[in-house]
Amino acid sequence: MFNKNKSLKISAPREKELYGVKIRKLPIAKYIRVLRAAEDLPQLLLGKAFPGQSADEMINYLKHLDKDKLLELLTRLITVVPEEAMKLLSELLDIPQERLLDDTPDALSPAELLEIVEEFWKINDMTAFFVTARRLAGQAKTASIGYSAG
Repeated sequence: MFNKNKSLKISAPREKELYGVKIRKLPIAKYIRVLRAAEDLPQLLLGKAFPGQSADEMINYLKHLDKDKLLELLTRLITVVPEEAMKLLSELLDIPQERLLDDTPDALSPAELLEIVEEFWKINDMTAFFVTARRLAGQAKTASIGYSAG
């Protein structure tokens, strides 16, 4: 019997198609482009998606983001700031904006879009990313607080 190299299976990108949308692992360059496209999103979120909440409350919510909170946030975004949210999701998921914003024969329903986002989360395993980002942010904060030797 041949021993197969398991590392090839682990590193092979997983891909799935759902409602005509190919869902695949997000490369770092794509993630950076989406973050740049979302530069104005915090102000928009603070004013519209988190009415009456402080910046600290919003940051705390985002710091504890998990799959359930992501779906809740996306639902809130779709309701409060639909065009901006759809443009961001279009870029992130490689879905033509028309399928999200226009009444086309292949337009996605909100339930289909949330199902795609949930599958995207599974394939990209964003939980580990957010855990690591929180840990690194905590280390950076701790490292910046030092003592003067006098």
